[in-house]
Amino acid sequence: MTKESISKRISDPAWKELTKLIRKRDKNTCYKCNKKGLQIHHIIPFKFSKSDRPDNLITLCQSCHTKIDHEYSRTGKTNYIRQMINCAKVRNRRDE
Repeated sequence: MTKESISKRISDPAWKELTKLIRKRDKNTCYKCNKKGLQIHHIIPFKFSKSDRPDNLITLCQSCHTKIDHEYSRTGKTNYIRQMINCAKVRNRRDE
């Protein structure tokens, strides 16, 4: 996606409403480290999934978002999926 198309998508009112719902669902905390999460992350990258479904979105703080995106770029899908599974385990323990 180009920067222009990304900018257009994130300024769409439907996307803004969806991000509010995801932040509320995730208690506005980072899925990985539990800091305040300010960014929305596609678990399966949008370029592959073309999905903005809520079950494909999580909140992340900027630091974790950058690390996870870098990990995906550096190591590919397998390690990225492991990272997301670990995020889910952390979240499940926190929500118990």
